[in-house]
Amino acid sequence: MLFCQTLGYFIGRVYLFLTCLGIDKKRLRFRQHLANEMAHYAIDCWDAEIESSYGWIECVGIADRSTYDLKAHSDKSGVALVARKKFSEPREVEAMNEKEAMDMKDMKAELESKGEVEFYVCTLGKNVCIKKKMLSISKEKKKEHQRVFTPSVIEPSFGIDRIIYCLYEHSFYTRPSKAGDEQLNVFRFLPFAAPIKCTVFPLVQNQEYEDVAKVISKSLTVAGISHKIDIKEEEGEELQTRGRALFAVQQWCQRGGDENCDPVLLRPVLP
Repeated sequence: MLFCQTLGYFIGRVYLFLTCLGIDKKRLRFRQHLANEMAHYAIDCWDAEIESSYGWIECVGIADRSTYDLKAHSDKSGVALVARKKFSEPREVEAMNEKEAMDMKDMKAELESKGEVEFYVCTLGKNVCIKKKMLSISKEKKKEHQRVFTPSVIEPSFGIDRIIYCLYEHSFYTRPSKAGDEQLNVFRFLPFAAPIKCTVFPLVQNQEYEDVAKVISKSLTVAGISHKIDIKEEEGEELQTRGRALFAVQQWCQRGGDENCDPVLLRPVLP
């Protein structure tokens, strides 16, 4: 069970990142830490685990550190590390929090029934007895113009090397060659994760088209798109190794296009 909405938000973001990267949704799960494995600084922690040939591997840890970090710094530095949220209008609130109110309610009930109550005072190191006539207990309200609180910390910790290894496994498959005489090893990366987004090459060995390929390559570089340029003729089998989408240079007029249009053909390469 999730105890913090913000922690749930980060779990969702981690899920989107891993699946957009190419991790198989069916081989991804989130596991909550048991109480006996929780870190001393965390009140809740979830692991993103990815299944691989080694079994389920912890790849991301998402810890709710609550206010542990800022309170620890405040205790050592003596500086209150708090945030303030101002209200548009003052608010009336009870002068004590819910736990204090419950303690006072129990004390009041015991005073009414027994006429006295005993409790431990830590500064004195002993129990003291208070008579009913010594005090009165009542609820009071006060006006607040702002809320002062210590911010909590959510810490997602990514094991990038483990994620990349699992991505390799989830993206790898084999298929027969066109001739059917061998098995080809293929990595099927999504465009988001593919190191090379496209390839530029002329389908015809011709200087005119090679010059066009170089112009396209330069434009892609300016646009920040990672690519390779091959000034040589390639077979379809080899093109499959280049990525999910390739830019191929070819004469449109040979394919029924307009002779005046640019001789560029955009060809997606299917996995």
